Amino acid sequence: MRSFFDKKSIRSSWIVSYSLIIALFLAALLSVIFVSRSTIKREINQTNSNVMSLLTSEFNRIKQDMDSLSLQLQTNSLVSPFLEPVEWNADTFLALKEASYEIENMLIPYTYAESVCIYNPLTDVILQGSGIIRANTYYQNYIFDEDTQTDYSSWKKAMQQHHFQELYRCVNGEILHITTAAGDRGEMSSVIIITLNSYAFERFTDNKRSSFEDIIVVNHLNQPVFSQNGTIFQKMVGSGEI
Repeated sequence: MRSFFDKKSIRSSWIVSYSLIIALFLAALLSVIFVSRSTIKREINQTNSNVMSLLTSEFNRIKQDMDSLSLQLQTNSLVSPFLEPVEWNADTFLALKEASYEIENMLIPYTYAESVCIYNPLTDVILQGSGIIRANTYYQNYIFDEDTQTDYSSWKKAMQQHHFQELYRCVNGEILHITTAAGDRGEMSSVIIITLNSYAFERFTDNKRSSFEDIIVVNHLNQPVFSQNGTIFQKMVGSGEI
C-alpha cells in the first residue's frame, strides 16, 4: 500500500518538475521573442530615422542649389539684361543668342535642374535655352494637359504673383522653382522658372530603403510638390498646383 503511494508521489513530482521546466522554457522563449521584436523594431525605427535625415539633408541641398542658380541668373551679365523689357534689333538678337547659350552652360553643374525659362509679363515672352518664345505658345507646348484644371489665364496670373525662391508642383506634374526678379526701381520685372528633374528625384528616393509607405516633399505653403508613389496627387487633383 505504501509502495503504491510512493510511486504515485514520485510520478506527481516528475509531472510538477517537467511542468516547471516547460514553463521556464516557454517563459525564456517568450522573453527572447519579445526582446527580438523590440530590437528589430528599434533597428527599423533607427533605419527610418537615418533615411529621413539623409533625405531631408539632400532635399535641402537641392533647394539651396536652385536658390543659388536663380541668383546667378539674376546677376549674370549676359542673362540679366533680358530680365527687363528690351528693344529688339540686330544687336539684341545677337545678345539673346549668347544669353541662351549661357543659360544652357549654367545648368550643367546642377544635376537636378532640367531647364530654365525667364518669363517677362510686360512683353509676355519667355526666354529659354533654345531662344525666345511667346508665353501662350510656351504654355501650349510645355504646360497644357487635357486632364489639368488650370487654363492659360490662370497659369499666367499665378506667374505674375510675387515669388521668392519657392517650390511648386506644375499641373503637368513637374516640380518648379520660381523666383520673381525685381527691376531697377524694385518693381517686378521677370519671373525665373527652374524646372527640376523629377526622374532624378524618383531615382534618389527609390535607392533609399525604408518602411515608409510614401515619401512626400512639401513647399512653404505645406503643399506637396513631390510624392514617391504619387498616390497623394490622385486624391487632390488640381490642389496646390500652378
